Amino acid sequence: MGTYIHTDSRRTYQEQQQDLVEKDFLSDITGKKYSLITEGIYEKNREAIN
Repeated sequence: MGTYIHTDSRRTYQEQQQDLVEKDFLSDITGKKYSLITEGIYEKNREAIN
């Protein structure tokens, strides 16, 4: 089974006081994530020794 996740996020945030910008923040995040999950089963039969 495999998965792929793509992230693309941009945000802006401002703090104002009396219409004057005091702080201005910008966040720009991009990313890609891949995953692969596998499973294997191994079985070996042995004969009984008498």
